[in-house]
Amino acid sequence: MGKIMGIIGKVLVGLVLFTTFALNLGIVYLLFTPDTFPKPIHLTYPGSGAESGATEEAVVSSAAVEQETESGNEVASVPEPRIEVLPGQGIMINTGTKVINLADPTGRKYLRTTVVLEFAPEDYEYYSITAEEQEVYLTTFIEELNARMPIINDCITTILSSKTFEDVYTMEGKDILRVELVDALNERMPEHVIIYAYFTEFVVQ
Repeated sequence: MGKIMGIIGKVLVGLVLFTTFALNLGIVYLLFTPDTFPKPIHLTYPGSGAESGATEEAVVSSAAVEQETESGNEVASVPEPRIEVLPGQGIMINTGTKVINLADPTGRKYLRTTVVLEFAPEDYEYYSITAEEQEVYLTTFIEELNARMPIINDCITTILSSKTFEDVYTMEGKDILRVELVDALNERMPEHVIIYAYFTEFVVQ
């Protein structure tokens, strides 16, 4: 009987040692073998490459979803910002001389003026291309604006005919009128950018 109990004790001790060894071996396998090896679980750590990559993918995916069009899965293109051109650096377009009756109670006041509008080119490449290329560009640009000239003339005439002699005879009045014309024309022609308006002739009688 004593021999049997001794054998059972040795077997139990052996099982405990074997189980402990197997657990330790499993932990070492999970911690130190590459993730490409087959594992029942994969451990991740804060700041690890896998987590960082997943975060970057999530950010990209979120940005793409926000830009998806309603009709499909295509990512909408973001319009490029318009370039900034200072007065004197743009393209000058003469709108011609106009004689406008002012909003005077007697109806005897009129304004004779020539308005030159300065447009910004579509991009900065205009300033780096050759003179021949600029000439071709200007020809096309002027043709496009000539097609829009009825809108330009109507806007100028409407604004000028709403002014009184007192509104326009001072320098301050002319500056206010200049800003009003530029804002109104940019609103009516959003496909172009007008940066300034020049009065090359301005006679009030």
